Amino acid sequence: MPKIIAIDHGNAIIKTPLHTFPAGLADAHGIADEIVEYRGRQYALSHRRLPYMRDKSLAEDYFILTLFALGRELSGLEERIVLAIGLPPAHMRAGRKAFEVYFASRSPIEFRYNKCPRIVHIEQVLCFPQAYAAAMTRAGELAGLPRAFVIDIGGMTVDTLLLRNAKPDMAYTMSLEGGVNRLFNEISGTLSGDLGIRAEQDQIEAALRGEDTLFDFSASHLMKTMAERFVTRLLRDLRKRDIDLQTTPSVFIGGGALLLRRFLEASPMVKAPIFIEEVNANALGYQLLAEAALRR
Repeated sequence: MPKIIAIDHGNAIIKTPLHTFPAGLADAHGIADEIVEYRGRQYALSHRRLPYMRDKSLAEDYFILTLFALGRELSGLEERIVLAIGLPPAHMRAGRKAFEVYFASRSPIEFRYNKCPRIVHIEQVLCFPQAYAAAMTRAGELAGLPRAFVIDIGGMTVDTLLLRNAKPDMAYTMSLEGGVNRLFNEISGTLSGDLGIRAEQDQIEAALRGEDTLFDFSASHLMKTMAERFVTRLLRDLRKRDIDLQTTPSVFIGGGALLLRRFLEASPMVKAPIFIEEVNANALGYQLLAEAALRR
């Protein structure tokens, strides 16, 4: 039986059940610690992330990032796999086929990972809805809920899905382009303009998590206030779209949700939230759903 390799192609981070790495690429020039060589070109990972792409099948970048995931997940020189991937629920109908073909059409894939030759035969590509996949890692807990909204807060998007008795209702899906990267940009601009402070994203994240930083009270208070306003705007935006988290249980997933957890829990517009803390929850869910599909 071929191995199942599950990969969550995030806009900010690529996740597998075992690994995470930034969704950014650079020329390796033969000196990087981790190198993929494909069709005569060497690639390295970069923390300068790729521009947001709604349709990831239109460029080579996410295929190259997939080679890094395969290099990390596979150990044999030649392997046969089932590739389990996903898309935001709202993009499934229009984008599923193209995303599956994006990978399947390249098999067999010959590349080098850290100078070691690899051949990967993709026998099948299975594409599942993001958010639903992550929720399936807590299926037992959700099975008793007649309704629950899954809210996936990522770097670039906020994706929503309605579960009825732990089953997805694909008629109630939505993808908003307003993830936490927008908050980072707002905070960075305000810190620079109002206080003359330059702050990188990782510094802002540390401050929002409540970690010890070198920011003074004014800067820390400003970031906290802006995060509270961001969460309030987001929840009001969801309510306008009939996603009321005061009357329906909510399941929050994604790095953005974990970063903003204390602000979401403090909001009067959210009651009984469930937080899935694994950053790679979608990848874990793809693995579970692929295993079930192959058994059937």
